[in-house]
Amino acid sequence: MDPPRTRLGIIGLGTMGSTYLRLIRSGRVPDFDVVAAADPRTITGCAPLEFYTDYRQLLMRHDVDAIAVSTPPHAHQAITIRALKAGKHVLVEKPPALTVEGGKRMVRTASKVDNVLFMAFHARYHASIEALRQELATQEIRSIDIRYKENVLNYHRGSSWVFDRMKSGGGALMDSGINAVSVVTYLLPRPTCLSVTSSHICAPAGYPVETNVDVGFRSCQGTVGRIRLDWLHAGTEMRQFVIHTTNHEYTLDVTRDELCRDGEVLVPSRNLSGRVDQFSEYEAVFREFGEHISSHRSLVSISNLAFICAIYARDRMKTPCPAHANSTEARLECAP
Repeated sequence: MDPPRTRLGIIGLGTMGSTYLRLIRSGRVPDFDVVAAADPRTITGCAPLEFYTDYRQLLMRHDVDAIAVSTPPHAHQAITIRALKAGKHVLVEKPPALTVEGGKRMVRTASKVDNVLFMAFHARYHASIEALRQELATQEIRSIDIRYKENVLNYHRGSSWVFDRMKSGGGALMDSGINAVSVVTYLLPRPTCLSVTSSHICAPAGYPVETNVDVGFRSCQGTVGRIRLDWLHAGTEMRQFVIHTTNHEYTLDVTRDELCRDGEVLVPSRNLSGRVDQFSEYEAVFREFGEHISSHRSLVSISNLAFICAIYARDRMKTPCPAHANSTEARLECAP
């Protein structure tokens, strides 16, 4: 007999929540059934789901086993903690919270009530990334250079919460930068910690959040790195990692899901659309969430958020859009 399917409630039916719903309804994630959804706006096209404009009513349902939280980030912490206390397992979209202490409170709550908390850093779920992780397992990683070029308006409307700092926590760094960092911390030996060595963050006229970022970092193993983000790129989308080890140069193209070693293709591209295949990413996310529910194990990481917060804290001490800072480190110790 097949194990029972997890009955899921989705809180937040914006871009990502709608992706969750389409994905699970497509049958690509057979371990879940969406039985209810909540959003403060009235959303059409959800039938036959039960729909609530007050998520607290959804949490009162006894036929909901797990919750997927895909609201704007400022609400993640409160909803996640309330859902955990209501006896639900919780998948929460990145960033899990807007402060390190907020993220730690979520982890403490999950432990106290003994429910699964799954922080979904979806960017690392690619065949090319998994292959690269295996390649790097026995090598010394010397440097990592990351370039993201994308147009956020391909994923969010201009009036979206993503441009509201109070709701988003920031711009390119909090939205895309945390994805890039989640890949780095997945690839580097564990445990690892990152230090900010330089930062240059710009918000052009008319934008309340940063759209261009250039950050230097160093890992506690001695790997040096650089992250450059362009959030308003008009050309072909790019999410590229160039990694130098003692013996090889690896080029990881996350958009194409392709990996090369010294110019030789190790993992050929599976995606020629020019944009990341989020359906495939979230298919893997929900499969792993299901595995963690079955084994009753949480999957949490505060270190990715801590690094992003350290960059913001460092940059606030400088004038807007400065030249590159000196290399005085702002040390970031490992977080769980």
